[in-house]
Amino acid sequence: RPIHLLGIGGVTDIFHGVRYGIDTFDCVHPTRLGRHGGALVMAHYWEQEDPDARHFREHVHIPKARFRLDTRPIDETCGCYTCRNFSRGYLHHLFKAKEALGGTLVAIHNVYYMNRLMGAIREAIRNGTLDEEQRKWVYMPVDESP
Repeated sequence: RPIHLLGIGGVTDIFHGVRYGIDTFDCVHPTRLGRHGGALVMAHYWEQEDPDARHFREHVHIPKARFRLDTRPIDETCGCYTCRNFSRGYLHHLFKAKEALGGTLVAIHNVYYMNRLMGAIREAIRNGTLDEEQRKWVYMPVDESP
């Protein structure tokens, strides 16, 4: 019988839950985070943008000033509607202008991200490569890897 966990939506928490036998997750985290400007990003984002980070990272905050003139999508490897059509700078503008569309677009990205994540986790379970897969999704300094 499947084991369902409600209210846990952090990427690191999902990996922990999977290791403890949780089969399904249900949480508002991706959409709530998106509405407030938090965009989920894979580990390669931090490896490129902030390689000296010393703690776990799962998302960026699009309303921060550093994104104001950024013409890149949230994640260049993401195929979601938001990443295919809008830049970080435009999303930043929407949040600063208090346009609800900004939160909607980042939430769309986050839900797409979570669907990709769960597909990757299922594949990693089949292949016995869950630790390696986690390193692709969650930035973990080398000394803190699972």
